Amino acid sequence: MLPRCSCALHHGGAGTTQATLYAGKPAVITPLSFEQPLWANTVRCLGVGVGFEKQLKEISPAELNDAIAEAEALAPAAEALGRNLRKEGGVVKAAKMLDDFLQQEV
Repeated sequence: MLPRCSCALHHGGAGTTQATLYAGKPAVITPLSFEQPLWANTVRCLGVGVGFEKQLKEISPAELNDAIAEAEALAPAAEALGRNLRKEGGVVKAAKMLDDFLQQEV
């Protein structure tokens, strides 16, 4: 579904953030707990999304609206990052590393 979105508004879990960035979409992160503020800060620092420093219950509809507009303006940077992530071939590399390890150690 992410490839069809203009941006992704989510809680900032590691998996959702990874999927959003891999798809090359800007993110609006409204953290709830745990590591989610870290991912909100990460997308903000990378310039590929808006990461709130406060939780969703503290964010007004107007703030969300502004964040979505800001995130959509970051689409070119998010697409560039997504392209780079997809070029890395991380899944294939990880599978090969595991296979190589198992061939040596088992």
